[in-house]
Amino acid sequence: MVKNHKYKILIFAEMISLLLMLPGCFQEEKEVYFVSEEDFFLQNQQYTGTEMELSPGVYQLRINTTSDLKQEMYVELVHDLGYYKSLRGNGVIIFPGAEYTDFEVYVTDTLPDVRVQCTLNGEDQDPAVSISVCKTNLGNRILVFLAIILFVLMDFLVLYRKYIVEGSVSIRQQIVFWVLLGSVFLAYFPYLTDYFSLGVDTTYHLLRIEGLKNTLEQGGHFPTRIHAYYNYGHGSLIPSTYSDLFLYFPALLRLTGFSAMTAYKMFVFAVVAAVAVISYVSFKRCMKDSYAALFASVVCLFSPYFLSNVYHRGAIGEALALAFVPPVCCGMYLLFTEENDVSYKYHKWWIVAGISGLLYSHLLSAEVVIFFMLLVCAAKWKKTFRRQTFWQLAESVLLVILLNCWYWLPMLYLMGSETYQLWEGYSKSIQESGLPFSDMVAQLLPESQGVPTFLGAGMTVAVVAYPFLRVRGILQKDRKEQILVRSCNELWVLTVLAVVISTKYFPWDALWKLPFISFFVSSLQFPAHFMVPGAALCAMFAGFLLLWLKSIYLQTENKRSGQVIVGVLVSLVISGMVYQVNSIAINYAPAYLYTAENMGTVHSANRFFLSAECELKEFQYHRPVAEEGLKYTDYALNGTKATLNIENTVSEMRYLEIPLTAYRGYELQASSDQGGQPYITEARGAHGDIRVAIPGDYEGNITVSYKGPILFHIAEGISIISFISFALWETLKKRARYRNRLLHSR
Repeated sequence: MVKNHKYKILIFAEMISLLLMLPGCFQEEKEVYFVSEEDFFLQNQQYTGTEMELSPGVYQLRINTTSDLKQEMYVELVHDLGYYKSLRGNGVIIFPGAEYTDFEVYVTDTLPDVRVQCTLNGEDQDPAVSISVCKTNLGNRILVFLAIILFVLMDFLVLYRKYIVEGSVSIRQQIVFWVLLGSVFLAYFPYLTDYFSLGVDTTYHLLRIEGLKNTLEQGGHFPTRIHAYYNYGHGSLIPSTYSDLFLYFPALLRLTGFSAMTAYKMFVFAVVAAVAVISYVSFKRCMKDSYAALFASVVCLFSPYFLSNVYHRGAIGEALALAFVPPVCCGMYLLFTEENDVSYKYHKWWIVAGISGLLYSHLLSAEVVIFFMLLVCAAKWKKTFRRQTFWQLAESVLLVILLNCWYWLPMLYLMGSETYQLWEGYSKSIQESGLPFSDMVAQLLPESQGVPTFLGAGMTVAVVAYPFLRVRGILQKDRKEQILVRSCNELWVLTVLAVVISTKYFPWDALWKLPFISFFVSSLQFPAHFMVPGAALCAMFAGFLLLWLKSIYLQTENKRSGQVIVGVLVSLVISGMVYQVNSIAINYAPAYLYTAENMGTVHSANRFFLSAECELKEFQYHRPVAEEGLKYTDYALNGTKATLNIENTVSEMRYLEIPLTAYRGYELQASSDQGGQPYITEARGAHGDIRVAIPGDYEGNITVSYKGPILFHIAEGISIISFISFALWETLKKRARYRNRLLHSR
């Protein structure tokens, strides 16, 4: 047994270690080298700076550009030993008009002969830049963070062993823990490397992380509504429509000092672990059997659509959404099957938590999950309109609306305030983008490379074989498990339905032409989104099927049949998941991304949420554009905040265009009212820039910054008040129940 004083000694040693490491996090940054324009010399069509020596640490290259730069330029730190070993970092693209940028480089060994290298795109021109190479304290921050993680893991393992020795953790619980842990690492296996894979949407999510990181670093608004990182610094509305709530974790990792690639991979690990743990807890509540819930959780974690989203598509938001579908399934199951349970009025919280998580991870997944919820409510309309069930469903809707008001109300306001550009394919029929049934077995083909999207080999066999087992009567012997039988039947139907409507054979074209329904259809982008609830429903079906087969073991004549069926099912599931993970690890091309600067400068996810009047090709870095008669000085752009001193030398109104996309919510503050008060006009400037009216003879400082409409702050207040009110209400009720139990015990 672990003695308490030994554990205290361990905690004390850890605290002392952290205190000794902590001062390094606050040490002053030091400029180790400075490279001016004159220090560059032409070598092999590239401009190279003087050589320098760097010791291990995290360095930041801070680049100041003069107005003489007329073409794109790529700046990087190079060394003859290579990029991916001792010197880890990518370069940065400098665009004409950009005045400043910076990027990090990670040095893991003492390196001599390191040099700054500039490559210009176009005609010969001297590099119009000066570069400071600064050693930061980010390396020390990373070490402290890793030490905290290591200490937490050590403490957990020590306590876990203590509880095992004391008998507080059963053998069944230990099996569940280690199988879940092993499954998480197996599902994460392709990222247990020093590289990762760039999926279709990976760059988009990296941009979101970088945008959020930069917003936090610049002291921007919270919650984030606009990322200034996009569109050559003009900004994008993406956070208002595609919630960044869960991305605060990798953004904080970036602020700590981790590279973009490492922060993203750590976030992916958190997503994989969340799917495993949340699905197990949800299924355990429904099935009341640890092994059945464990099997269902493993099926959910290794669903091909989930793995494809993580590694092939890079759709990490949709992958995270899978973690919140099981709680919704659990809540719906409990509401329709446990009407006599004493905790019936708390079942709605499963739905509230699940739908809220879906809203913050992937909005389209929330849509399709709600579609299935409505379908189930319609199919079970008699139970739906029972008084207690109806009120619980109504309360869950009200709770979701109030608690998440801070997100959905600003989103609907902004989406309805004007017309935005979207990928044109999203407004067309989606039937052709449906999947063929051949993808059901694509996992078995070598050329699939781990990309299949449906149920996987094991669960495909189970779903196909289930009706035959029912017809033969193998699963009809036990008349006592009516709820179990019904659950298997209904989950099988819903799973098959999810697969069918994800295919190109479902009549999406016909539905697209119907009124009201066409909006829902066109917003789906492609039918495969239905496999998010489909994967969770299939996993839940797998767990109940295992329970059903376990009940057959009690009947001697069916014991051998049940063993064969379970053995084949488990073997196919395990072999299928190992095959797919192995295919992903072997076939996906490695990518090294140590910094992500300038990833978001060119475009904003194929014109997402740019005003319809904006021309994407017109975007470029530029300073404010002033009409004749206006003069400005001291211009500074920091995220979504622009400051400058302006003078109108004429008596007439003149206009100034500031390089920020004119979304609703920007405000102007002026230090003077001499000549009148400047204001932001309704009309936009070129390519959607903010247009400021400067009265005649005005002179003074102006600040344009994003504050958000008052409606946004009202919505945030509603959510905060609702959360506090419900928390207090539940706390008071819990105390009342506790007092009642004490009175009855006396």
